[in-house]
Amino acid sequence: MKKTILIAALLSSLASFAEERATVNVVNFVRSLDPRMNREDCNRALAEEVALNLKYGFRNTILFQYDSLLDDEQVALARRSDPAKTEFGVWLELCRPLVEKVGLKWESRRGWDWDWHVCPGFLQAYSQEGRRRIIDEVFAKFKSMFGDCPKSVGSWFIDAYSMDYMVEK
Repeated sequence: MKKTILIAALLSSLASFAEERATVNVVNFVRSLDPRMNREDCNRALAEEVALNLKYGFRNTILFQYDSLLDDEQVALARRSDPAKTEFGVWLELCRPLVEKVGLKWESRRGWDWDWHVCPGFLQAYSQEGRRRIIDEVFAKFKSMFGDCPKSVGSWFIDAYSMDYMVEK
């Protein structure tokens, strides 16, 4: 509860700043698979983020990890956002369903379906051919849901080869 109050106070301050300068864009990345949280907690966090963005009128970007694109409830929660102020994109942390869908081996040392280590959770763990297959699948899934390729892609780090490939798409 204290965290929510602190976040609300921070957002209230940012809302005042945003009205004056029009420079704030909140980025929310969404996961459905996270060994630290259950699915309900992931959904609750997204619902609260959307509600706060609506309450304070922020422009915002919601970045979907691949597993979230497979989760109808998370997509529906995100679509509650103000379409005039929300952009949807891709969060490029990798997960077992994505990697295995494109025929690559998922090598989590913990047996998790999502892992924050470079191998297996980021593009750099795979060959260039594997990276292209992963990007193609994520972009195709996103396009099937939102009608176009994502204009925003985020990650903790992305290699130059993959960035160039995404720009071409």
